Amino acid sequence: MPQQTMNLMHECIPIFTVLSDENRHQILRVLWEHGKMNVNELTEHLHLSRPAVSH
Repeated sequence: MPQQTMNLMHECIPIFTVLSDENRHQILRVLWEHGKMNVNELTEHLHLSRPAVSH
C-alpha cells in the first residue's frame, strides 16, 4: 500500500473512532437538527448526563 494511503488512513482513525460511538451519533443528530448548543442544552434533548455529553 502506498505511503500516502497509509498516512491518510492513519489521519482518519480518530474520526472513525468518534463515529463508532452511538452517543456521539445522537449528539451529532441533535446538533444537525437544532444548530449550535451548549452542554446543558444538549442534555435537555438527550438521555445523557452532562459529563457523558462533555466526554
